[in-house]
Amino acid sequence: SLYDWLTDADVTLPPACAAGALHHVGWGYDRPTDWVEESLHPRRTVTFAAFRLLAGYLVDTGATTVPLPHAEILAAYEEVIGGWNDHDDRTITEVTQTLRGAADEWDRIHGGAS
Repeated sequence: SLYDWLTDADVTLPPACAAGALHHVGWGYDRPTDWVEESLHPRRTVTFAAFRLLAGYLVDTGATTVPLPHAEILAAYEEVIGGWNDHDDRTITEVTQTLRGAADEWDRIHGGAS
């Protein structure tokens, strides 16, 4: 699972890998369970863009040698991110710094908050 759904209603930020964190921020707790419903949801575009950005950042910085997918498929971007995130020696500090670095790169390129 990309993130741990906790039963405690007071927990708004469950433990997550990088891909789970992007899903959580993009979808929140109301992510559609049906693929067709999800494909039409307005949050899908934002969530997909976040995955594309982070996967590209990982490749561009040499953090992963997994190539970017040739097709625009969310699961392929999840694979790039997950392979990097799930490396045995990966630390929370590295994940956090990388997420911040990708956001800073977006801001630098696009001139605004990501």
